[in-house]
Order: sequence, then C-alpha cells, then structure tokens
Amino acid sequence: MRRLFKGVEAISHWSGELVKHAIWLMVAILCYEVVSRYVFSAPTIWAHHTSQQLFGAYSVLMGAYCIRYGQHIKMDAIYDRLPRRTQATIDSFTTLVVLLFLVLMLWPGILSAIASYRIGEVPHAIPFKPYLWPLRATIPLAAALCILQTLTNWVRSLTRAFTGKELE
Repeated sequence: MRRLFKGVEAISHWSGELVKHAIWLMVAILCYEVVSRYVFSAPTIWAHHTSQQLFGAYSVLMGAYCIRYGQHIKMDAIYDRLPRRTQATIDSFTTLVVLLFLVLMLWPGILSAIASYRIGEVPHAIPFKPYLWPLRATIPLAAALCILQTLTNWVRSLTRAFTGKELE
C-alpha cells in the first residue's frame, strides 16, 4: 500500500513539475505578441487564444500537485488550531465531497474530449482555428490525477482519524 501511495504522490509531483513550465511558454507567447503588435505593427491571430488554452490546461493539470502538497483552500485560521485527529476526521468527510465532484468531472470530460476529437472541433469566433480536443482532454486527465491523489489522501486521513498515527 505504501508503495502505491508513493507512486501516486510521485505522479502528482512530477505532473506538476512538468506542467508548471507552461507558464514560461505563455509568457514567451504573450511577449512575442506584444513585440509583434507594438514594435512591428504586425499582431498575431494566434497568441491570445493559444495562451488562453495553455492557461486552461495549466489550471486543471496543477490540481493533483496542489492536492498532494495541501495547497488548496481551507480555513487555516480555525483548522490549524484543531487536534490532528479532528483535522483528519474533517479531511475524511470533505474528501468525499471532493471525490464526488471529481468523478462528476471525469465522465463528462471523457465524453467531451472524445466528441471534440471525432468532430474535429475548432473555435468559431476567432480566425485562428486550433483543434480543441487537446484542451478538452486535459479535463479528464486532470480529474483522474486528482482522484488518485485524493484517494491517497483520504486513506491517510482515515488512518490518522481512527488510529491517531500517520500512514507513511
């Protein structure tokens, strides 16, 4: 079990380490757009939309990394003052709500990505026409990664809530 948890945590860590570099790509694209537009009077038709898609993918794919390191939102002012076992009990219940949300995100995300791929979906409101299925595919991928990490955290919380001991 510990080996499985370490594996899930390694996947969460390295997926975040990989995805975090999308920020630099977004910065480069937007800098290119600014220079093209204001220095050379030659704006691009692709930079804005591409940076939006990268940010969307970045936002969802960093979820497992944030869950792994406890960087999600919680009421720290109250939570941190509670005993560890009480914190674990609260975490055990709230994790079930998170899991429900993630499962509800996973299945429609898979269907949306498949449908987008099958029809060759592209945005209609802009002249630049990139395929949208890669962006749509990040949603079920992110949900799956988050489910794995959340389940790992849930077992750890249950163990701490019932035994008072940390599961390594």
